[in-house]
Amino acid sequence: MNLQLDKLRMSPRHRVVENRERTTRNWPEIYFWTDGLMLLSETNCLLYHVRQAVLEARRKFFQGSLSPEIQKLNPELFANWPLSRIIEYCEIWRSRERAGIRLMIKARGERENREGKESEITIGQVRLDERQFVVRHAAAAKAVNVMGLPGLIHKAAKNNDVRLFIRLGKAPAIEPETHRG
Repeated sequence: MNLQLDKLRMSPRHRVVENRERTTRNWPEIYFWTDGLMLLSETNCLLYHVRQAVLEARRKFFQGSLSPEIQKLNPELFANWPLSRIIEYCEIWRSRERAGIRLMIKARGERENREGKESEITIGQVRLDERQFVVRHAAAAKAVNVMGLPGLIHKAAKNNDVRLFIRLGKAPAIEPETHRG
């Protein structure tokens, strides 16, 4: 089922009403949320730099160990916040990115690869179904010699993947290539 984003509408009929209850002025709770938003902002910047760090340092960071290389990225942040909370907020950002990628994959009509199957095609950290990718892009380009498809088709031929070739044969508008002399 395709997402129908064009049918979403924002309603202008809502009006803002001030809440005059005393419970809305709970400063410790307001500080808690403001504090969390500040940390969320800081960890987004940190996560960008952590991605550029050495693979082993990244692994140790997400397992709860702080290497000097990562601590140098933002010493003030690590001095003001517990490491477990920083890692938790970094995981929130990573989860948000994965969700966005999955939404984009769904909107494009692509399909994620099943667990345990290898795939050379990824968007971010999400692996795509190679068969569907090859068929869709070959049909869109009306050829099989574009966008790395020859390598994937060669791999399918080596693995004797007959289903892919049947689907390619049934794909709409793929025309045989004519050779120019």
